[in-house]
Amino acid sequence: GGGRRRWWQCCVRGGPKRNNKKKKELKFGWITGVLVRCLLNIWGVMLFIRLSWVTGQSGIGLAAVVILLSGVVTTITTLSMSAICTNGEVKGGGAYYLISRSLGPEFGGAIGIVFSLANAVAVALYIVGFAETLIQLLGRYSFSITVRDFEQVTEATMTNDIRVIGFIVVIILVCIALIGLDWEAKVQLVLLVILLIAITDFFIGVFLPASVRPNTQEIELRGFTFFSVDTLRDNIGYDYREGYQFFTVFAVFFPAATGILAGANISGDLKNPQTAIPKGTLLAILLTTIVYLIMAAVVGFIVVRDAPGEPSDFFNSSSFCNGSSAGGLNATINSSALNLPDKYYDYFYQTVVNSSSSMGDYLGLEVFTQGGDTCIPASVFYYGNSSDGGVRYKELCQSGISKCNFGLLNYYQVMEMVSAFGPLVTAGIFAATLSSALTSLISAPKIFQRVCQDKIFPYIHFFAKGGGRTGTEPIRGYFLTFAIAVACIAIGDLNVIAPIISNFFLMAYFLINYSCFAASFSKSPGWRPGFKYYNHWVALAGSAISLAIMFVINWWTALITLVLVVVLYEIVNFSKPDINWGSSTQAFLYAFSIRNLLKLEKLGDHVKNFRPHFLVLSGPPSSRPDLVSFASQMSKDAGVMICGQVLLGDYTTNRKFLRDLKQRNWLRSRKIKAFYNVVSATSLQEGTRSLLQLSGLGKLRPNTLVVGYKSKWTTAPLTEVEEYVNILHDAFDLHYAVVIFRLRAGFDATEKEDEKGSGANGERRNTPTPPMVHVAVGAGYILNDAHRPLLEGNAPENFTEIPLNSVPSAQDMPPLSLEHQSEATLPQGKPTTETDSVDSYAMAMQEGIIQPLDEEVRASQAPAGPTEVLTEGEFISMPSRFERVQEKGFIDVWWLYDDGGLAILLPFLISHNRVWTKCKLRVFIASVSRNIDQGKLRMTSLLRKFRIDYSAVIEVTGINSKPSSESVEKYLALPHGMNLDSKNLDRKTLRHIRLGELLREHSSDARLIVMTISVPQRSVSAQLYMSWLEIMSRDLPPTLLMRGNQSSVLTFYS
Repeated sequence: GGGRRRWWQCCVRGGPKRNNKKKKELKFGWITGVLVRCLLNIWGVMLFIRLSWVTGQSGIGLAAVVILLSGVVTTITTLSMSAICTNGEVKGGGAYYLISRSLGPEFGGAIGIVFSLANAVAVALYIVGFAETLIQLLGRYSFSITVRDFEQVTEATMTNDIRVIGFIVVIILVCIALIGLDWEAKVQLVLLVILLIAITDFFIGVFLPASVRPNTQEIELRGFTFFSVDTLRDNIGYDYREGYQFFTVFAVFFPAATGILAGANISGDLKNPQTAIPKGTLLAILLTTIVYLIMAAVVGFIVVRDAPGEPSDFFNSSSFCNGSSAGGLNATINSSALNLPDKYYDYFYQTVVNSSSSMGDYLGLEVFTQGGDTCIPASVFYYGNSSDGGVRYKELCQSGISKCNFGLLNYYQVMEMVSAFGPLVTAGIFAATLSSALTSLISAPKIFQRVCQDKIFPYIHFFAKGGGRTGTEPIRGYFLTFAIAVACIAIGDLNVIAPIISNFFLMAYFLINYSCFAASFSKSPGWRPGFKYYNHWVALAGSAISLAIMFVINWWTALITLVLVVVLYEIVNFSKPDINWGSSTQAFLYAFSIRNLLKLEKLGDHVKNFRPHFLVLSGPPSSRPDLVSFASQMSKDAGVMICGQVLLGDYTTNRKFLRDLKQRNWLRSRKIKAFYNVVSATSLQEGTRSLLQLSGLGKLRPNTLVVGYKSKWTTAPLTEVEEYVNILHDAFDLHYAVVIFRLRAGFDATEKEDEKGSGANGERRNTPTPPMVHVAVGAGYILNDAHRPLLEGNAPENFTEIPLNSVPSAQDMPPLSLEHQSEATLPQGKPTTETDSVDSYAMAMQEGIIQPLDEEVRASQAPAGPTEVLTEGEFISMPSRFERVQEKGFIDVWWLYDDGGLAILLPFLISHNRVWTKCKLRVFIASVSRNIDQGKLRMTSLLRKFRIDYSAVIEVTGINSKPSSESVEKYLALPHGMNLDSKNLDRKTLRHIRLGELLREHSSDARLIVMTISVPQRSVSAQLYMSWLEIMSRDLPPTLLMRGNQSSVLTFYS
């Protein structure tokens, strides 16, 4: 049960010693925790494997734009992230923690799942990048993992090789992660050193002269021209191929920018995340952006887009070098030496073979000697002579004449090719890809673990449990991430995986920026970030840019991402977890509400915009579920509803209850959209006056008072009856409309009688008395027989006895659920509260007579012995009869007085509620002229003009006729405060008696009766007025006795 203590929660001998032996959690500074991780992730797979391809597709100019646009998005996001993470303590969960604590659990939970998934997919991205490099490296030695004969290697077999390598690598990385973060941190530092050496090696190779390179001929054939103005001129503009365009190339590159969250993702493992995240991330963005821009410009300056790689692609001879066997520099080229189509053969034969000039002179380019041979540079055949359009690689490759597997667009290992020592760059690629994969492998489970710990989503708490040496490592999350990564590695194509990740991370960036904007724009006093270099409009622009880029990259993947976020949002919104983080969404709602309330104050009232706002004198709402539920159906989506309660007695005694949240929680649990106000007063009338004057705010002040009918007025003291009627006077004086709701069985849910024990003649059957359970239904209190004497004469209104083996009839009450009760030990003593207070049960609870079933109170007061503590649900839950859909029938409206139209408007609103949709309006009017149809036609016309749906208009005759003597006798039996008999009844009294007869004659079968009543006059005694209401509404279905405040609430005009 909820109150039982489990064995592992108990203190056992030796427990503290074992806890002290647990390894202390490792915490990182801003360099090792943020800067190093961000550098490794941003300089990940894209730097060495895809930057050259991006430059080839977009050209140097647009490649710089791609890099800078990524930098702009990430910089704005980092500024927003820095503002959020310096506005309070940052715990584990990274971007999820920032967004959830800023925008609330709905958005936070959605992005937590998406972001965890994005990091899990990123593991596959980096591992596939690693496998691509390794496959190409093995290909140089004619080796394949899945094919024995290397000549049979195809793209499909290479993809299979990538999958095999990827599966092996991800297993190794999971093992490293399971060892612990301290090992992972050491590995990250080693990988960063290797990565920096590889970048240095690239720049050395760029400036290394051809004369000292051992492989100049090979790399020239693969497109390396050294620094060439012609190469720069050709690469400055874009040359998109294979269906790519600017934003699809951007989508492939953008995962490099996702590395900015690498530090934030382990925020729970940072010593001081508030300073570490801004400092480390911003510095990482600056350094990596500069390096990316320089390397993109350099590689576009020195490498052409297309190159054959091997001389056999153009010539049957094995070399471009013309040595002694070829006749030296001035040797001619035989037609048999050419492997070209006719048009190129004719060109070469006529201009070269028959020419007496040397090939170098003809092409206008310098030749060089290597190993005794005279060689022609690769740039000769790429550019030729611009004046005569010599043969070019570009022309041959693009026309399909020759197969070109090298150059910026065709060869992903360009960085390694131009470096001083290729293996160092290969090591750098391995370091970058493996470090990024390891970082993502660490981040994804930690984010997901945090989501699970917050209990936002159902059924995933299994992954919240920590383990490992520290006891907090997400061991289960590692295996889940492993499964997702393996599934994505099976795709085997980096260019397919990258756009998926781009969408997920762009969505995260969108929400981070919007979080900053919402928190700042709401002007909440709680928004006090330590980081000042941000602007909420810049943050909004960053969110707009992120969202726009998502749709420009691929509108349907962006749409899928948005739908996924919306679905996750709605799951959280529907489940409504008991979480309150003080999000910026709440602050924004406050600011928005205040601004609009002030705007409403400036507007004049208009009949078209009238909305009924209800002040319901419910007392504790849980004790009168019928009244509260019915009132909520009148106000739902139309107006404001406020439940008012008056605590009788001294303020110093009652103040402890004024801020009690139990009733608000009850309203929320029943999904009743209402506010709850409670005041302390010496009398019910004084307290109600306070509620009438002070409830609501601005234009949202109540305009209609709803009270339950005082069913026991005939036996109540005269002062209580007068107080009740005076409350109605006060409401009319303050220009309120009044609604009195009467139920035959009363409103206190526990006052419904058990009719099964009655015989046909109405007498009780002589049956043994079953065991009783004493209940305050709906309020959460339960007593046993031992405490019955304590409440004699002081029992709360909603206190009753219900037989354990008996269920009240369904005609009078809904089915109730009765579970096994355990006796609770309650303090002995007699309450000191006033017995007349409707809240005496609440005071009794405070004094210990009634035990609350609040979970936290139970936990704190759990007995040390084996006695079971009552859990939530171990008391009778009696729902309102109005929570069920009403059966088919009629809502009868008796419009006897023109009160401005409220008596028509409220039934119309009720009939549109889902509970009453089967009930049609039936309007009754009194016939006041000899022409019976005249009033009916007038009312029909009015209803049509008011656009009120109705089933019938019935004109009732005989309203001024004399009532029957039987009805008169029943009236005279009521206390009316006057010396009356059947002969001296005034006309108004006789009219009320007659109305009661007509109501019982025409509306006994109605589901609900709505009837206008006369305004009580102060010259009329309270008992006389109550006797009129009693004789009219006795023995009727649920009845609304109401009167508007004479203000028009309906209009003909649109």
